[in-house]
Amino acid sequence: LIAVNKAFAVFAEKEFGVQDIKPGVNLYPLLNQEAVPEPLRQHYLQALGGERVSDEINFRNEIYEIRAEPILDENNNIVGATFTSRIVTQIKRAQEQLLNAKKEAEAASDARTLFLSNMSHELRTPLNGIIGLTNIMLSENHLQEQKNNFELLGGLSDHMMLLINNILDYTKIEAGKATLDI
Repeated sequence: LIAVNKAFAVFAEKEFGVQDIKPGVNLYPLLNQEAVPEPLRQHYLQALGGERVSDEINFRNEIYEIRAEPILDENNNIVGATFTSRIVTQIKRAQEQLLNAKKEAEAASDARTLFLSNMSHELRTPLNGIIGLTNIMLSENHLQEQKNNFELLGGLSDHMMLLINNILDYTKIEAGKATLDI
């Protein structure tokens, strides 16, 4: 070892029983300990063989982001390897929760869009009947007072149909099913 931080020293003692980790200690013999996970061993050996390695591994209920790469001298000979790791368990769990929340929000949005689309279609059917009957009644003979009421009913029905069509258009736009006519 050329250098270690305190976290690594604590980790090595806790996980592998290696005490007094400090610069100058040769960790190579430790790679053969049974407690060392195979991916760690392989990545370190790959770095000693000249490869750059980047990976995530699960180890004792934690997720570690691992990076290993060779150290080269001025003649490009491999003289050692760097090995860094950091615990990313909380980050990964937060990302997973965020992804699940996004999926749930998209599902809720899709359900809302479907509901609005279905409701606007369901409302249009009886409203078309009201508009049709109002037009029939306007064409018949009746008192002037009744005609004013039928005209008002027709105007209100047309306005209601416009609102329902706007809701339907909005749901089509939201669902990406609307086309723009120019």
